Parts: sequence; structure tokens; C-alpha cells
Amino acid sequence: MNNEDYSLAAVESTISQWKFVTIMETDQFFERLANTRLLIILLCIGVFILGGVLAVILARRQYHPIRSLFNSVSRNKTVNATINELETIKRTVTSVFEDHEKLSETVYKHQSFARDQFITKILKGGDFNKEEEITNYNNTLHLDIAGDYYASLILSLESGRSSSKKLIEKETIYELVNSFRLDDVKAFGVDLLYVDAVALIIKMDGDLATVTQKRQNFVKRLRTESKEKLRVKPIISAGSIVDHITLINRSYIEALAALEYKYYYAQGSCIYFEEIEKEPTASLGYPKEELLKIVQSIKHGDTQVAQESLTTIFDTMKHKELSPSFLRAISFEIINTVIKTITEVGITPKHGQLESVFDFQSIEGLYNELYSIIDLACDQVNSSKKSHNDQLRNNIITYLDEHYHLYDLSLEKIALEFQLSASYVSRFIKEQTGYNFKQYVQNLRIEKVKEELIATDAPIKNIVVDVGYKDVANFTRKFKGIVGMTPGKYRQLYSKQISEEM
Repeated sequence: MNNEDYSLAAVESTISQWKFVTIMETDQFFERLANTRLLIILLCIGVFILGGVLAVILARRQYHPIRSLFNSVSRNKTVNATINELETIKRTVTSVFEDHEKLSETVYKHQSFARDQFITKILKGGDFNKEEEITNYNNTLHLDIAGDYYASLILSLESGRSSSKKLIEKETIYELVNSFRLDDVKAFGVDLLYVDAVALIIKMDGDLATVTQKRQNFVKRLRTESKEKLRVKPIISAGSIVDHITLINRSYIEALAALEYKYYYAQGSCIYFEEIEKEPTASLGYPKEELLKIVQSIKHGDTQVAQESLTTIFDTMKHKELSPSFLRAISFEIINTVIKTITEVGITPKHGQLESVFDFQSIEGLYNELYSIIDLACDQVNSSKKSHNDQLRNNIITYLDEHYHLYDLSLEKIALEFQLSASYVSRFIKEQTGYNFKQYVQNLRIEKVKEELIATDAPIKNIVVDVGYKDVANFTRKFKGIVGMTPGKYRQLYSKQISEEM
């Protein structure tokens, strides 16, 4: 009506039958509902705005760790600007896992060499910062070396045999002792490179009363196994039992001292350090076994044990009532032994030092001079060994580089050349190059073939034969498997590239 919309509502009375009709403008009829709808819309908009603000705030807070991680990654590697942060982090984590797998594989390959180095370091009194460091090495290498008591043994090979025979015997004994087991006793062997012997650490569980018998049982069983399985009768020398892993080097020095008496024993005997026949201390004026330990400590560069033994000798001399002439005679015996030992290992004391030692005026002064000489001698022995080891490594690699083309090149041939065991040479090559012996020689040969294919027109067969391969067809398969193409295709491809570049 009048161009306005109206809404109608009607209701009929059940009593009077009257019908009541209400007519009003539609806008007026829906006025309260419109207000409610507006309120709901405004509320929804408010919630949306508030939610958006909170979402931004929370997102920024949650993004901080990701940004920090991204910044850390960016500092350590070059980041591609076209890649977002999450993708960069993902690639970095993937790379870390791949590197970890490669590192684990490398550690596994070098485990035997690392094990020998660890055992050698314990035997020679390696400077471990803390006992936890030994535990960490032990856990990493899965050695299970922790025990209640320890002792060191040395297996010396029979004299009078050829060098090649001794190398084979050393290798077989090394394998035997590392697989040898006895109740509550476990052995860890290492090849002593420059002597015809293998050193052992044995760990024993139990109390002191039982481990002594266990050590003897182990030695007897080892001697029997060596004789029956390997046809070898080594002399076994044993150091005393110690109750801590850091004291094994003392037992090792004692085993070396006991081994000095091997010429008084039959082949296949066992010599225990504590059972060595000693001259009575009363007649000597000092404990002779300590002087033996000084000799072996100097030869192996163990400053701590040598100086401890020297201190023990002089403390004993001070507390004995010895005549001046006897005391001087004992002092000269000790001087001669020390000077003779350091001369044997190739160290010449300074002239002034010798004069001070031989012209000593007091026992205290002599002790200080000898203490200083022993310290200097052990340092030089250790430096000489390190230099010798470095030179040996260089010599072996050089030998391989120069003789890779020989048909009969083998681990045994290299071992004989350098008077080492084949097992040590194998472990050494893997540790130095990352490849085993066969892989390293094969790589050298293939690289040489690649050079000759490009630089010369010689027939492929001649090139392959010259680098040490007799079976050309077999080499061709290997070459293709490694390089991805045959030698002929390689020559064709790379010779053409070099011609184009020129």
C-alpha cells in the first residue's frame, strides 16, 4: 500500500470465533531481527579479526626456532636464495644423515686399525685425559675390555726361523689370540711391529685369589693351542696382575723385562715376572727388578714407569745402611745400565751431562741427573718412533705407486719387503687410503690405463698388460663397471675432447 511493503498476521479466538488481524510495515516487523543479524555479523567479523591477529602473533613466535635453525645452517654452508627455509633445513638434515652414514661406514672399515691403536696406546701408557675417555673408546670399538683385573703377556716367536716364516707365524698367532676365549678371561692382541712377538692384554673377572690361577690356566691353554693348531711354540712372558686399566703399561713393561730372560728357558716356556730368580736384595742394596723395568721403559719411551722405578731404587738405597764404597759401586752399576740402554736405542747424551753423572757428589744429585737423562731419552725415543712410523707409511704408499704393475704384487710381498705382517699391511693400507689392498691397486692401474688411453695410440691390450693385468677381457668388464664405458669408448670420447680444446 502506497508503495510500501506490509506484513500481515492473523489469529482466531476459539471462544468468540472472532479473527484478529494485525497489519504493519515489513521493516517495522523485522526491525529487531535485523538488529540481531547485524550484531551477529559484527561479532563474526570481530572474531575473525581477533583470530587473524592471534594467528599472526603465534606464527611469529613459532617461526623463531625455525629462523634460528635456518640462520645456524646459513652460517655453516652456502644457501640457495631461491629455496625457502624449510626446504633448506630439510636438505641440510638429509645431508647430515648421509654424512653420518658415510662416517659410520668409514669407522667400520677402519675399526680393526683403530682397535690396534687403542690397545697399543693402553700397553704403552697412553695419555688418556680421563678414565671416561677409555670407556668411550671401549664402547665405540665394542671391545668389552672392562674387567676386574688385567695382565699383559708377550708371545715371542721361535728363534732360528726365516723372516717369511716368522711373519706368517705372527699373523696366525695374532688371529688366534684375538679369537681365543676362556671362562672369565678375554684376550686382546696386537702385533708388535718391530720385534718377532705379539703382545696381549688379558682381562679377568673375579677376586685376586682366583685370577692368579685363571691367568696361569689361560697361559697353559694358549701355549697348548699354539702348539697343536699352529705348530708354533712361542715363549710367553707375563707381567704382574693389576687392578686398573690405566696400570696395564706397568704389567707390559714387566712382561718385556721377563722376556729378557728367555735365553735361560726352553722354547715354549712361560716366564712370570714375579717368579724371576732375583739376587737377594740385601746383597745388592737395591731391587734389581726395578732396574730391569727402567731398561725396558727407556726402550719403549715410557717416562712415567722409568722414573717411578728410579725413585723406588734410590728410596731403597737411602733407607739401607750401606758403606760409602758399596753405595758408590751400586751407583756406578745403575749409571752404566742407564747409559748403556740409551746408547742402544741410538741416543747419545751430551758430554756435559755424562760428566755431571759420573762426577756426582751426592745420591740426591745423581738421582736428579739420571731423572733428567731418562726424561730426555724417553722423549727422543717417542719422537724417533713417530718419525719412523711416518716414514714407514710414506714408504709403503710409494712402494705401491711404483710397483702396482707387477703381476705378483701381493700383501705377502709387501710384508716381506718391510718386515711386517701381512695383516698389519692390509689394515694400514685401508686406514691410509680408505680402500683395501686390491681396490687401491686396481684404482692405480685404472688411472694409469686412462692416462695411456688419452696420451698414446698404443693398443689397448698392450696398455692393460703393462699395468699388471693378464686377462684383458676381465679388465674391460671391470673398467666399464667403474668408469661407465669400455676402454675403447673412453679413448674415443676423451681424445676427441682434448683435440677440440686444442
